[in-house]
Amino acid sequence: MDDSRTNRSTHDGPGRSTDEVLAVLDRELSWSDRLRYLAVGLAGLVVAAISASLWATEPALPLRTRLAFAGIVLLGVAWMALAAYVLTRRRPLYGTDRVLATGLAVVATSLVGIATTVIAGIRGGVLPGLIAGAVTTAFVVTSAVLHLAARRRRDALLARRRELVRRHNLGQQP
Repeated sequence: MDDSRTNRSTHDGPGRSTDEVLAVLDRELSWSDRLRYLAVGLAGLVVAAISASLWATEPALPLRTRLAFAGIVLLGVAWMALAAYVLTRRRPLYGTDRVLATGLAVVATSLVGIATTVIAGIRGGVLPGLIAGAVTTAFVVTSAVLHLAARRRRDALLARRRELVRRHNLGQQP
């Protein structure tokens, strides 16, 4: 049967059938990606556990120190949650993991950078505050650019997949 509507091996580009491209798009995380997210989750766990234990064993800490420990614990838990989310997905993520990770990076660099800039300005004066602000700005801009790139990549993957599925279902050649 050579009807183009029933032929599931329509070609999409040089040497790749639509089935092969869809299989690549639909695959789950590779082992190296899983190990990377496992390391991120474990690092978040360690940071949160150590910070929480230090916080709990020092009851007479000043308010700003307790707030700092709370922030560190919260960030560690956030990275653990991201890793758990990614590692428990059984379906392809199409770049969602990178969008979430870079979004978390934007939030983390913004919060830590603002706190650092304020503390540097209060404790050290104008020049240290300006330096901390410049470094914060560089980190936030970098993480924001990476976040936008991850979103664009995810949108492109999803659009490409929709187009391939549409063509595949219609039995069209590209």
